[in-house]
Amino acid sequence: MSSAYFVATRFLTAKVWENPAKLAADYIEALGSFRNSYHPGLNPYALRSRLIPVINTGRPLADWVIQTRSIPSGKAKGIELAARLMQMSRVPKDIPAWYEKNSERLSLLQEATRWEDRASGEAGENLEVVQVGPFKVHNTIGANAKQLNEIKGLVESAARSLGTTFDFKKVLYGDVFVVGQLKQSETLAWYAVKADDVYLRSLAKKGRDDLQSLIHELGHRYWYKFTTADLKQRVHKLYYDLSNTRPNMPPLAVGDTLPVKVRGTKGPITITGHEGQFYNLSTGGMVKMYDVQKWLRTKAVFPSLYSATDPDEFFAECFAFYTMGTLKPDLAVQFEAAIKGLDTLPNEEVFRV
Repeated sequence: MSSAYFVATRFLTAKVWENPAKLAADYIEALGSFRNSYHPGLNPYALRSRLIPVINTGRPLADWVIQTRSIPSGKAKGIELAARLMQMSRVPKDIPAWYEKNSERLSLLQEATRWEDRASGEAGENLEVVQVGPFKVHNTIGANAKQLNEIKGLVESAARSLGTTFDFKKVLYGDVFVVGQLKQSETLAWYAVKADDVYLRSLAKKGRDDLQSLIHELGHRYWYKFTTADLKQRVHKLYYDLSNTRPNMPPLAVGDTLPVKVRGTKGPITITGHEGQFYNLSTGGMVKMYDVQKWLRTKAVFPSLYSATDPDEFFAECFAFYTMGTLKPDLAVQFEAAIKGLDTLPNEEVFRV
């Protein structure tokens, strides 16, 4: 791998640190070395070679800070932004501009090495670690009592639902880290496979979407930690059978609402006409008919568009939809068969449309 790239690791993945003092010392030394030799006119290759140790030492330090330190009021967002800096997979092209913009965040991460241990307990407005049933919930964003109770209710709902579905209760353990934002603004939750931790954006959608997202990530835990090779094989077969299903989807008519989101537009978009292989849109633009029909076929067959990404995401979505009682009936039968390990599926068709 070129020196222009860092080892790819996900945001907030570390769980155990053997020597926190060394984490802090290594980062402080790397940052000091970078700053002592920094000059905007320095050769780009020299700048890169001095910045890489800062990021490589800052990444595990940021994990340790967010998961174990008591973050002072008003500094949660800053330390989260600093942590996100450490997850970059590529050295910035303009290092001087990057440094001028982020210098204070690099300093904040150094300051965080002196913060106190996080408090914990069963209840209370200022708690940062709260036991919620089988889960330890880490309040990394300083949520107040009302917000924390909402989060606890969400986690409790997930535990109740999973505790009575097949053997899904196996996933009910460990740490749930409540954070402000994960990777991209639309990401509601995320599972760190290596650390076996779950990350939850603080009630991003205020409803069932949050619950579905949390159960989805616990579905990833089930997939990676508890599924057998036979179960994976059955899920893979179901996924690829569905992928090859081609339901007949009639073209959209003039006046129909476009079922696909178009980047940069708001509100409903309607079909105003057909032109060759394109739909004309009320926004003045055009979209390929093939792309829209493919979207409609996928939506008709899979539990969600995202579930069509790959077998892993397909399983996690089925895991969540089934647990919440919203999986399409025919697909629910097939999913049950896969979980139970039935050699013969209850009906001949993989999926009926």
